[in-house]
Amino acid sequence: DNGVAAATNLAFLRNYSKHMIGRDGRLIPLIACIGNHEVEGGYHQPRSKAPFFYALFDGLYPEKGFACLDFGDYLSLVLLDTNHTTPIAGEQTDWLEQTLRARKDHPNVFVVNHVPSYPSYRNPEPVKGKDGKEKAGTGSDSRKHWVPLFEKYRVPVVLEHHDHTFKRTKPLLNGLAHDNGVLYLGDGSWGRLRTPKTPDKLSYLAVSGRDYHLSLHRIQGRERFHLAFDERGRIMDVCRSGQRKNGLVRGS
Repeated sequence: DNGVAAATNLAFLRNYSKHMIGRDGRLIPLIACIGNHEVEGGYHQPRSKAPFFYALFDGLYPEKGFACLDFGDYLSLVLLDTNHTTPIAGEQTDWLEQTLRARKDHPNVFVVNHVPSYPSYRNPEPVKGKDGKEKAGTGSDSRKHWVPLFEKYRVPVVLEHHDHTFKRTKPLLNGLAHDNGVLYLGDGSWGRLRTPKTPDKLSYLAVSGRDYHLSLHRIQGRERFHLAFDERGRIMDVCRSGQRKNGLVRGS
Protein backbone atom coordinates (compact mmCIF):
# COMPACT_ATOMS: atom_id res chain seq x y z
CA ASP A 1 0.00 0.00 0.00
CA ASN A 2 3.13 2.22 0.09
CA GLY A 3 2.10 3.64 3.46
CA VAL A 4 -0.95 5.49 2.14
CA ALA A 5 -3.91 3.04 2.00
CA ALA A 6 -5.41 2.29 5.40
CA ALA A 7 -8.04 0.00 3.86
CA THR A 8 -5.35 -2.35 2.52
CA ASN A 9 -3.82 -2.78 5.96
CA LEU A 10 -7.19 -3.40 7.59
CA ALA A 11 -8.21 -5.95 4.94
CA PHE A 12 -4.98 -7.86 5.44
CA LEU A 13 -5.39 -7.93 9.22
CA ARG A 14 -9.00 -9.10 8.95
CA ASN A 15 -8.01 -11.94 6.62
CA TYR A 16 -5.05 -12.88 8.80
CA SER A 17 -7.11 -13.00 12.02
CA LYS A 18 -9.81 -15.03 10.29
CA HIS A 19 -7.63 -17.70 8.71
CA MET A 20 -4.34 -17.92 10.63
CA ILE A 21 -5.69 -19.92 13.56
CA GLY A 22 -3.77 -22.87 14.99
CA ARG A 23 -5.27 -26.23 15.92
CA ASP A 24 -5.44 -25.07 19.53
CA GLY A 25 -7.67 -22.16 18.49
CA ARG A 26 -5.02 -19.53 19.07
CA LEU A 27 -3.97 -16.88 16.57
CA ILE A 28 -0.60 -17.66 14.97
CA PRO A 29 1.79 -14.78 15.80
CA LEU A 30 2.66 -12.35 13.02
CA ILE A 31 6.20 -10.96 13.11
CA ALA A 32 6.69 -8.26 10.49
CA CYS A 33 9.77 -6.73 8.91
CA ILE A 34 9.57 -3.41 7.07
CA GLY A 35 9.86 -3.15 3.27
CA ASN A 36 9.37 -0.51 0.61
CA HIS A 37 5.60 -1.08 0.31
CA GLU A 38 5.10 -0.05 3.94
CA VAL A 39 6.67 3.34 3.28
CA GLU A 40 5.46 6.31 1.27
CA GLY A 41 8.45 6.95 -0.96
CA GLY A 42 9.87 3.48 -0.38
CA TYR A 43 13.40 4.33 0.75
CA HIS A 44 15.33 6.79 2.94
CA GLN A 45 12.21 8.16 4.62
CA PRO A 46 11.37 9.14 8.21
CA ARG A 47 9.18 6.88 10.37
CA SER A 48 6.25 9.20 9.77
CA LYS A 49 6.13 7.97 6.17
CA ALA A 50 5.30 4.44 7.38
CA PRO A 51 2.31 5.30 9.61
CA PHE A 52 0.44 1.99 9.44
CA PHE A 53 3.48 -0.26 9.87
CA TYR A 54 4.69 1.51 12.99
CA ALA A 55 1.19 1.96 14.40
CA LEU A 56 0.71 -1.80 14.24
CA PHE A 57 4.19 -3.07 15.07
CA ASP A 58 5.76 -0.42 17.29
CA GLY A 59 5.89 -2.96 20.11
CA LEU A 60 8.87 -4.49 18.31
CA TYR A 61 10.06 -1.22 16.81
CA PRO A 62 9.40 1.53 19.38
CA GLU A 63 12.20 3.78 18.12
CA LYS A 64 14.13 2.07 15.32
CA GLY A 65 13.21 0.08 12.21
CA PHE A 66 15.30 -2.91 13.30
CA ALA A 67 15.01 -5.31 16.22
CA CYS A 68 15.87 -8.74 17.58
CA LEU A 69 13.31 -11.15 18.99
CA ASP A 70 14.83 -13.82 21.25
CA PHE A 71 13.27 -17.10 22.31
CA GLY A 72 15.55 -17.77 25.25
CA ASP A 73 19.03 -18.63 24.01
CA TYR A 74 17.60 -21.16 21.53
CA LEU A 75 16.27 -19.02 18.67
CA SER A 76 16.83 -15.41 17.64
CA LEU A 77 15.08 -13.54 14.83
CA VAL A 78 17.15 -10.55 13.72
CA LEU A 79 14.87 -8.16 11.82
CA LEU A 80 16.52 -5.51 9.65
CA ASP A 81 15.54 -2.38 7.70
CA THR A 82 17.02 -2.25 4.19
CA ASN A 83 17.21 1.54 3.82
CA HIS A 84 13.47 2.17 4.19
CA THR A 85 13.32 4.23 7.39
CA THR A 86 16.81 3.43 8.69
CA PRO A 87 20.07 3.52 6.70
CA ILE A 88 21.89 0.21 6.35
CA ALA A 89 25.28 1.83 7.02
CA GLY A 90 26.12 3.33 10.38
CA GLU A 91 24.05 2.81 13.50
CA GLN A 92 22.13 -0.21 12.20
CA THR A 93 25.28 -2.05 11.09
CA ASP A 94 26.95 -1.30 14.43
CA TRP A 95 23.88 -2.66 16.23
CA LEU A 96 23.85 -5.74 13.98
CA GLU A 97 27.44 -6.60 14.84
CA GLN A 98 26.78 -6.22 18.58
CA THR A 99 23.61 -8.31 18.28
CA LEU A 100 25.25 -11.14 16.33
CA ARG A 101 28.32 -11.13 18.56
CA ALA A 102 26.14 -11.50 21.66
CA ARG A 103 24.37 -14.50 20.07
CA LYS A 104 27.31 -16.17 18.35
CA ASP A 105 26.88 -19.30 20.47
CA HIS A 106 23.10 -19.53 20.05
CA PRO A 107 22.17 -22.57 17.94
CA ASN A 108 19.56 -20.85 15.74
CA VAL A 109 19.92 -17.29 14.48
CA PHE A 110 17.73 -16.27 11.53
CA VAL A 111 18.19 -12.90 9.85
CA VAL A 112 15.18 -11.38 8.08
CA ASN A 113 15.24 -8.40 5.71
CA HIS A 114 13.35 -7.12 2.69
CA VAL A 115 15.71 -6.15 -0.16
CA PRO A 116 17.87 -9.21 -0.90
CA SER A 117 21.63 -9.22 -0.64
CA TYR A 118 21.60 -11.76 -3.46
CA PRO A 119 18.64 -10.90 -5.71
CA SER A 120 17.06 -13.35 -8.12
CA TYR A 121 15.20 -10.93 -10.41
CA ARG A 122 16.83 -7.54 -10.11
CA ASN A 123 20.41 -6.91 -11.13
CA PRO A 124 23.04 -7.22 -8.37
CA GLU A 125 25.54 -5.31 -10.52
CA PRO A 126 25.57 -1.53 -11.12
CA VAL A 127 23.43 -0.39 -14.05
CA LYS A 128 22.96 2.90 -15.89
CA GLY A 129 19.68 4.68 -15.27
CA LYS A 130 17.60 6.59 -17.82
CA ASP A 131 19.53 9.71 -16.89
CA GLY A 132 22.79 7.99 -17.83
CA LYS A 133 24.03 7.89 -14.25
CA GLU A 134 25.22 4.63 -12.74
CA LYS A 135 22.90 3.14 -10.13
CA ALA A 136 24.06 0.70 -7.49
CA GLY A 137 23.05 -2.91 -7.93
CA THR A 138 20.26 -4.36 -5.81
CA GLY A 139 21.61 -5.47 -2.44
CA SER A 140 24.94 -3.68 -2.80
CA ASP A 141 24.64 -1.90 0.56
CA SER A 142 23.82 -5.07 2.46
CA ARG A 143 26.54 -7.04 0.66
CA LYS A 144 29.03 -4.38 1.71
CA HIS A 145 27.95 -3.86 5.32
CA TRP A 146 25.96 -6.90 6.45
CA VAL A 147 27.12 -9.97 4.55
CA PRO A 148 30.62 -9.86 6.13
CA LEU A 149 28.91 -9.92 9.55
CA PHE A 150 26.63 -12.82 8.58
CA GLU A 151 29.75 -14.74 7.58
CA LYS A 152 31.83 -13.68 10.57
CA TYR A 153 29.23 -14.65 13.17
CA ARG A 154 28.14 -17.88 11.47
CA VAL A 155 24.56 -16.90 10.61
CA PRO A 156 23.17 -20.03 8.92
CA VAL A 157 20.12 -18.59 7.14
CA VAL A 158 18.96 -15.20 5.83
CA LEU A 159 15.32 -14.77 4.74
CA GLU A 160 14.96 -12.25 1.90
CA HIS A 161 12.07 -10.76 -0.10
CA HIS A 162 11.32 -7.91 -2.56
CA ASP A 163 11.89 -9.63 -5.93
CA HIS A 164 8.51 -11.47 -5.99
CA THR A 165 10.14 -14.78 -6.96
CA PHE A 166 11.17 -18.09 -5.43
CA LYS A 167 14.88 -18.63 -4.84
CA ARG A 168 17.41 -20.55 -2.83
CA THR A 169 21.08 -19.70 -3.10
CA LYS A 170 23.98 -22.03 -2.67
CA PRO A 171 25.65 -21.68 0.73
CA LEU A 172 27.74 -18.56 0.11
CA LEU A 173 30.99 -17.27 1.50
CA ASN A 174 32.38 -14.07 0.00
CA GLY A 175 29.86 -14.43 -2.83
CA LEU A 176 30.99 -17.90 -3.82
CA ALA A 177 29.62 -21.36 -3.13
CA HIS A 178 31.16 -22.86 0.01
CA ASP A 179 30.06 -25.65 2.34
CA ASN A 180 30.61 -23.34 5.32
CA GLY A 181 28.61 -20.51 3.78
CA VAL A 182 25.37 -18.67 4.50
CA LEU A 183 22.10 -19.80 2.91
CA TYR A 184 19.84 -17.07 1.47
CA LEU A 185 16.17 -17.99 0.97
CA GLY A 186 13.54 -15.83 -0.75
CA ASP A 187 12.45 -13.79 -2.56
CA GLY A 188 8.96 -12.81 -1.40
CA SER A 189 6.91 -14.47 -4.13
CA TRP A 190 3.48 -12.95 -3.50
CA GLY A 191 1.68 -10.11 -5.20
CA ARG A 192 2.79 -9.66 -8.79
CA LEU A 193 5.07 -12.57 -9.68
CA ARG A 194 8.22 -12.03 -11.73
CA THR A 195 10.37 -14.42 -13.73
CA PRO A 196 13.73 -14.75 -11.95
CA LYS A 197 17.11 -15.30 -13.48
CA THR A 198 18.21 -18.92 -13.61
CA PRO A 199 21.23 -20.48 -11.87
CA ASP A 200 23.16 -20.51 -15.15
CA LYS A 201 22.77 -16.70 -15.28
CA LEU A 202 23.47 -16.01 -11.60
CA SER A 203 26.04 -18.47 -10.31
CA TYR A 204 25.12 -17.96 -6.65
CA LEU A 205 21.63 -19.37 -7.21
CA ALA A 206 20.89 -23.03 -6.54
CA VAL A 207 17.22 -22.94 -7.62
CA SER A 208 14.77 -20.27 -8.73
CA GLY A 209 11.21 -20.14 -10.03
CA ARG A 210 8.18 -18.03 -10.85
CA ASP A 211 5.90 -19.54 -8.22
CA TYR A 212 3.86 -18.36 -5.28
CA HIS A 213 5.28 -20.06 -2.24
CA LEU A 214 5.22 -20.31 1.52
CA SER A 215 8.32 -21.38 3.43
CA LEU A 216 8.31 -23.58 6.52
CA HIS A 217 11.37 -23.85 8.74
CA ARG A 218 11.59 -26.87 11.02
CA ILE A 219 14.25 -26.95 13.73
CA GLN A 220 15.33 -30.38 14.92
CA GLY A 221 18.23 -30.46 17.35
CA ARG A 222 21.17 -28.72 15.71
CA GLU A 223 19.75 -29.03 12.20
CA ARG A 224 17.18 -26.95 10.33
CA PHE A 225 15.01 -28.14 7.47
CA HIS A 226 13.65 -25.52 5.07
CA LEU A 227 10.63 -26.43 2.96
CA ALA A 228 8.94 -24.39 0.24
CA PHE A 229 5.27 -25.10 -0.56
CA ASP A 230 3.42 -23.84 -3.62
CA GLU A 231 -0.05 -22.27 -3.46
CA ARG A 232 -1.65 -25.74 -3.60
CA GLY A 233 0.35 -27.01 -0.66
CA ARG A 234 2.75 -29.14 -2.69
CA ILE A 235 6.41 -29.27 -1.71
CA MET A 236 8.54 -27.36 -4.23
CA ASP A 237 11.91 -27.50 -2.53
CA VAL A 238 13.61 -28.91 0.56
CA CYS A 239 17.05 -28.13 1.94
CA ARG A 240 18.91 -28.47 5.21
CA SER A 241 21.21 -26.15 7.12
CA GLY A 242 23.43 -27.33 9.95
CA GLN A 243 25.72 -25.45 12.30
CA ARG A 244 28.36 -23.44 10.48
CA LYS A 245 31.95 -24.02 11.53
CA ASN A 246 33.83 -21.51 13.65
CA GLY A 247 35.81 -18.77 12.00
CA LEU A 248 36.04 -17.37 8.51
CA VAL A 249 37.40 -19.38 5.63
CA ARG A 250 37.41 -16.67 2.98
CA GLY A 251 39.46 -17.37 -0.09
CA SER A 252 40.00 -21.05 0.63
